[in-house]
Amino acid sequence: MDQILNRKPRRINDFRAESEKCFRGDNRLYHIPRMLTQPEAAKLTAGVAQRAQALRRLVMDVNSRKEMKVGQLSCVRSGALPRDVFNRIAARAGEQWTQNLVQNEAESKKLYWNIWYGPDIIRGPAEDGHEFYVVEDNLGYVGGFGDLPLARQVLIGEANGSKGFPELKPHLEPANAERLYEEMANHYKRQVAEGEKVVVLYYHRSVRDDNEDRRLVTLLRQKGLVPVQLPDEKGPREDQPRLLVRHGRVLLAAPTKNTPTKPAKEKEGPDRSRSPRRRSPAKQVSNEEPVGLVVLLSEPTDVQPGHPSTKLRSAIDEARSRISTYEDMEKKEVMKAARNEKSLISVKCKVDFTDSDGNKSSLQMKAGKLIWTWTDKTSNQSERTDGPIRYNAGTGRLTFGDGYHYKPDAEGLKKLEQAWQLSDHPIEAERARRSAAELREAVESVGQVIGERDSKNARDQLFRVLRRDDKEGWQRLVEGKQGVPGLLEAYYKGRVKVANGPGLILVEDKELCSHMDKLIQHYLGEEPLLRTIPTRSFAQEPGLIHSVFDIPSTQPNVVVKRVDGRGGNAVWVGAKLPRQEFLAARSLVAAEPEAFIVQRYTALSKVDGQITDLRGPAFITSSDEPLSGGPGVAVSPVLWGRGVPADSSNGKVNISDAGFEFAVATAASR
Repeated sequence: MDQILNRKPRRINDFRAESEKCFRGDNRLYHIPRMLTQPEAAKLTAGVAQRAQALRRLVMDVNSRKEMKVGQLSCVRSGALPRDVFNRIAARAGEQWTQNLVQNEAESKKLYWNIWYGPDIIRGPAEDGHEFYVVEDNLGYVGGFGDLPLARQVLIGEANGSKGFPELKPHLEPANAERLYEEMANHYKRQVAEGEKVVVLYYHRSVRDDNEDRRLVTLLRQKGLVPVQLPDEKGPREDQPRLLVRHGRVLLAAPTKNTPTKPAKEKEGPDRSRSPRRRSPAKQVSNEEPVGLVVLLSEPTDVQPGHPSTKLRSAIDEARSRISTYEDMEKKEVMKAARNEKSLISVKCKVDFTDSDGNKSSLQMKAGKLIWTWTDKTSNQSERTDGPIRYNAGTGRLTFGDGYHYKPDAEGLKKLEQAWQLSDHPIEAERARRSAAELREAVESVGQVIGERDSKNARDQLFRVLRRDDKEGWQRLVEGKQGVPGLLEAYYKGRVKVANGPGLILVEDKELCSHMDKLIQHYLGEEPLLRTIPTRSFAQEPGLIHSVFDIPSTQPNVVVKRVDGRGGNAVWVGAKLPRQEFLAARSLVAAEPEAFIVQRYTALSKVDGQITDLRGPAFITSSDEPLSGGPGVAVSPVLWGRGVPADSSNGKVNISDAGFEFAVATAASR
């Protein structure tokens, strides 16, 4: 690279735009590869396989019993996974036990499952120089799976539109970047009967943030899998391949040419003239083929939101989406509100008063709600509205309904001032804040454990809150045309197999990550090849919140994370944040300590001023067939890498934060 820089530096300058074009604008590649020695590459792939094997054994341990009795789990009996930790993780997962959704015990034992896996790995300092650590385990449709071949091709100039740096090729170990896709596709095809199709279900372009899933769809299509677009709220399009479920069987309906229907032969008679023949409108004809396995490049909740295995997760995701919308609404309303506009949100006691026109009013709290009853002095008719109530501090007016203003008289205003609680938020902002708070409380209650069980009452309450907040939106979500109705019923009846399906969210929880070293020792009887970065739970240590947030010297040494956050959300890297931004997480942790962990901050590796990490793509399956990572586990020999500028970074290695993708390469033998 130094030679290239000295001879033709413009090639490096041009490479950024060149690589971005090859990635169709959603990504860009750094011009220097992330290099590994051969022993490092071997250790990483072996470590990913070992970790995947332990997770596989955990899922099999959980799914091996008809009734979930936590104390019977072998990992709990041995102490590898504390009982209270498992209970919290299970409650947060918001899923029904798989065994409760299949028809009989025999079927539950042979129910196929498959999940993609890609742990985030960093290289940090150790006593003997450096060591690789796992920061967190990622499961499901994991980022990076679609770019393993392309990154290498763009780097050395073998991709369309890329000049790259062919000079690097002799120094890089030949990479079998497509081995994982070949192994994956061959495994899936072995799972289906002759004549059955393997379908890849992917999101519409408008839903995805980038084009990586399209690159992955292309790779899997080349291996013999059939891509089908996941229907949105409008349902499937008849002019595209689509999935149907009929009589419990899943079918692939592929449209053929439009065929006009032949006109009916017309009769002729002495009393009627011959009318011109007309062709009937074109009729869409489709060929239907049986489907044996469906690979989800989507969340299971988007495939069938109202199914018992996904309904609670759908509700949690919908609530969080609405919370985000209400929080944005609150900020906007505060920004545009008049200075004197406030909200009357409660009263300490009942207040009766008269307005300046002689009409009578009463304010009181009922079942936690503010109720305003207004009585007209002439007709003696009363009207009632729920709070909060708009109050203008400049004019002294309360607003009833749409545009009806009432100003308390002097004595009434004095009574109100002694009893009311005002918010500086304008009325619409206050309503948005309350709606967000109600949804947040309902979601948090779902993840809490009562005794040793999650709360069914909390689940029902979340459904009620969502229905009350937007009844049509809730019904459209759980009863609408989105996804593939009937697919998950067919899965749990054993009529079709599903990859990246429901029932596996439990193993994605970040709190589980802190116990992975012990789970490897328990299930495999081995020492971890890749140790987990030191991780502690606020739920396990009540005094941890004080030591993390109240002692300033701790901040540079910790990273605080929400256990179910994704894509870099809800992560506070203490070493990279101003004090006030870091302390903003304290109230969140204090309100819900069981939902947060803290990890030791470790300075990441740097490549030319970019802090970098690694991800090891793999997949785990219930099948015992021998794969590259051992029974039921396949591991890519090529890793994926990311980086962000060290100087301007918030400490999170996300491409969305002005980051780059890295081609990860192994040094060639000499």
